[in-house]
This record gives sequence, C-alpha cells and structure tokens, in this order.
Amino acid sequence: MKKTLFALFALTCMTLGLTACGSDEPEKTVTATATYQIDFSEDLLEVANVAVVYIADNGQVSIENVPAGTTQWLRQVTCDFKGKSIDVGFKVVYTLKNNELTRSNYELETEAKITAGTPTSHRVFEMTMLDEDEVRANKVAETITRNSNKAFGVNITREGSIERNNNFTVSI
Repeated sequence: MKKTLFALFALTCMTLGLTACGSDEPEKTVTATATYQIDFSEDLLEVANVAVVYIADNGQVSIENVPAGTTQWLRQVTCDFKGKSIDVGFKVVYTLKNNELTRSNYELETEAKITAGTPTSHRVFEMTMLDEDEVRANKVAETITRNSNKAFGVNITREGSIERNNNFTVSI
C-alpha cells in the first residue's frame, strides 16, 4: 500500500512539474511590409469616384479617396506583430458620379497587386477586381454597384509565411 501511494504521489509531482515547464523566451516581434497598388481605367474614373479602405501601419484601418486625374493608387504599410497572424489588404468602393454619360460604351477596369514581405518570405499577389469592356451607358450604374466593395487581402503568420486570404474583409 505504501509503495502504491508513493508511486501515485511521484506520478502526480512529475505531472505537475511537466505542466509547469514552458519557454521563458519572449515572443519575437515580426515586421511585415505590404505594398498595395491599384490601377484604374480612365473610363472608370470618368464615371465613378473611388475610395480605398485599407489596413494601414500597425493594423489601423484608413480610407483614402483616389485623387482625380490619377489612374494609380499606391501605398506601402509596415506592421509589427507578435504572437498571432495578421491580415493586410484593402477594399475598393466605387460611387457613381452625378454626371451625364457622353459616350455609348465604357471600359471599366481595376487591377490590383499586393506585394508582401517578412524577414523570411516575399510574395506578390494580383487580382482583377473589375474587368468590363464595352459597358453600355445604360449599364454603367449597375456595373459600378455590382463591383463596389470587393476586397483583396493576404494573411501573414507569426512564422512569417504569407498566403492569400480569400475571406479578407475590412470596414470603417
């Protein structure tokens, strides 16, 4: 009986001792950079105002209007994180302008690219967000509405790997 109790006590002490063991090393901080590039057709910018809602430096959400007269929006962000993965990316919001459409057809296009990097990985992702050729004037509003709020993002793990995130979303 004494041997059984001693064995049970020893087993309990060993179990408690093993569960207390852990790493005293602090979690390391990973720095990731992402460059967002979005190219718009001139026709799209003629008929719609465009805003970009995006994950900015250190995970904060920002919104910017694409300036008139420019067909490219470009932004680089840096995020420091530890202990978990992070999502970076953006969504494009189109708002139809209140002007008369003067032509019978429009080419409405948006091409996007995210270039992401960590100390251990570098990846480039591309996405066609809108690609409508010869949109008749009476279908422009419908096309703009249908394609607004499309998101594009990537996930960066704490180990530094980078993967496309098909479920990415961002909102203000």
